[in-house]
Amino acid sequence: GNLYGTAESGGESLIPIWQGVIYSIDCSNIVTGLHYFGEDTNDPGRAPQGLLHEDSAGNLYGTTVLGIPPIGSTITNQPVVYKLANDGVYSVLHQFVDNTVVNGFPWVNPKEVIPVADGKLYGTTYYGGLNEFGVFYSIDATGAYTVLHDFTPSEGHPGNLILGGDGNFYLPTSDTNNTTNFGSIYKISLGSTNPTLTNNPPVVVNDVYTIKSKGKSSVVINAHDVLMNDSDVDG
Repeated sequence: GNLYGTAESGGESLIPIWQGVIYSIDCSNIVTGLHYFGEDTNDPGRAPQGLLHEDSAGNLYGTTVLGIPPIGSTITNQPVVYKLANDGVYSVLHQFVDNTVVNGFPWVNPKEVIPVADGKLYGTTYYGGLNEFGVFYSIDATGAYTVLHDFTPSEGHPGNLILGGDGNFYLPTSDTNNTTNFGSIYKISLGSTNPTLTNNPPVVVNDVYTIKSKGKSSVVINAHDVLMNDSDVDG
């Protein structure tokens, strides 16, 4: 069988930076471009990211971090969820319209999407939603987009969904309350909209340490990461 992947930039566009390509590699190590972002003016998606996920029919699904907005829209970045069918036909399933601004730029940062046996796609965004901490969403066979859960600062920003062997989704989060790089792990049962906490973030103590240099003043530096005097309630 072939391997499938994406490159966030490059391709055949006249402006290859932040365009991107979907490609395959066969058993003879021959690389074939399957779709070039930015080549078709009807395709708003730019800069694909993350893994492609395949359904039982051999269709591939993915997301982009950038997207060209429709004419007249005031939101200048509208990334997409896309499908590459098993016959090679590319289509956009959803275009994100969210005015969350990060560092002066509209940014929702959609993560990978996973096709499930119920016929829907499920995914997350790192930013956006009611609390600007990201959302858990689904897209059904008609293309209807539904936000199933808005993440809160105490839950953290969601990462990529993982579909477990038990049929449940598992989800890491990060940057709880925008104060640390730590997060938690949640379980979301199929058909549920409420994540269940399965692993808590470490309990960290604010630490500093001092570096002394010969002939120079001491420098006090904030300590990062988990140290010996920190703890993990989950063991």
